[in-house]
Amino acid sequence: MSFPGAGRTGQAGTPAGTAWDRQAGGYHRFFSQFTIPVARPLLDAARITAGSTVLDAGAGPGYAARAARARGAHAVAADLPAAMLACARRADLLLPLVQADAGTLPVASGAFTAVVAGFCLPHLADPAAGIAELARTLALGGWLAVSAWDVPARAATPGCWPAPSPR
Repeated sequence: MSFPGAGRTGQAGTPAGTAWDRQAGGYHRFFSQFTIPVARPLLDAARITAGSTVLDAGAGPGYAARAARARGAHAVAADLPAAMLACARRADLLLPLVQADAGTLPVASGAFTAVVAGFCLPHLADPAAGIAELARTLALGGWLAVSAWDVPARAATPGCWPAPSPR
């Protein structure tokens, strides 16, 4: 899948990318047991169905992007570390990959009907700006879904989360 607006510059080669390049294999072997099961509820939250256009930002090994493709969606996996994208490539030879920082995506505004970001916000230099960047890529009426390792009150990105709804 090609996507509109390719060409904005990401931050490939930054020290953060280099660190994750070294850790990609271990991440995939260990954390997949925790992160793969979260892909389905993340896609549900973003209302992803057949025909959706999906950006999996901070995709790592591409678990959510592959799950979106299994639903019949057109998905693109974006992440900064080349080694993470290599894990995604080994799992799905046809999955479109983009090497880019989730905080500076080389994607046109409004390019996707859904954006998912599984566990990536704490890895961004400015999580609030990262959320704004992810939202920028959404089409009008699109859905953004993110996951975090902890409840909002204990998350490393306070202020990025809405207050809980009263029940």
